[in-house]
Amino acid sequence: MLLLKSFFRAKTTRIYLIIMCLVFSLFFIVNNSRNYYSNIIDDYYEGERIIIEADLSEYAKIKKLPNIKKVTPALKIQTITWPAQYLIKDETNQLKENEIIISKAHKNTYQINDSVNFYLGNISYSFNLKEYSTIDKHTYQISDIDFNKLINNQKLVYLIEVEEYQSQAITIKAIENNINYLDECILLQNFKEQNQNLTIFETYYNILTIIIYILAIAFIAIIIIALCNIIIDEKKKNTLYFFLGYSKKCLRKQNIFKLIILLVSAFAISFIISFIIILLLGV
Repeated sequence: MLLLKSFFRAKTTRIYLIIMCLVFSLFFIVNNSRNYYSNIIDDYYEGERIIIEADLSEYAKIKKLPNIKKVTPALKIQTITWPAQYLIKDETNQLKENEIIISKAHKNTYQINDSVNFYLGNISYSFNLKEYSTIDKHTYQISDIDFNKLINNQKLVYLIEVEEYQSQAITIKAIENNINYLDECILLQNFKEQNQNLTIFETYYNILTIIIYILAIAFIAIIIIALCNIIIDEKKKNTLYFFLGYSKKCLRKQNIFKLIILLVSAFAISFIISFIIILLLGV
């Protein structure tokens, strides 16, 4: 215990502790800020779909592709208000035949029990609006029975959600290599409103990522330098401690314990400081 006290009383130990705390705190704050912008970006790209046109026989193969979160079979339709919409099954099975659910975004266009008209190919269809839903404005829901009726002689469109939008290119490549789809029918469509600041958020995210890498490198360098200097300093003291009766094995254990305590202390203090700063900033 006396050796530990003398270690933390040393001026060099306190300097290294302060430096480590600063780097750790900056790392926590910057990483938290990056996560904040990452969540905003992910929220936007959550509405993005890969859309392909293929036969029903391809459905099972599409679901097995890498980075797939959800695959929704759909029929591409045209309405008066929107040139391209997607008709999907009602997953809750609450709809009867000839009933339809649409997004709340269409409230100004349709009222409950209104007829919702659309074209599938060259044929016009009319469904009764049962209710609005929180689904995106590009998809309409009909009953399972009606959907299966409309599938006849129609190519299915698959709305594909991915687990990680950064890996979309991998999924698209897998589609190109493994799925028998119509030529030039792979496209990306975002089912959410464009966030005007998205480009700025992505720039902030990329800058903060670079800063995190720099801090990580700086922290590793500081730790190596600090540990080397501490070990050198402690070796000088260990000569005295050895003559006072401490064994070399005991001194080695003490040195390791001191370094561990230093790192844990720096981590704990930094976490508390950064947590308070993050709360004050509201990030």
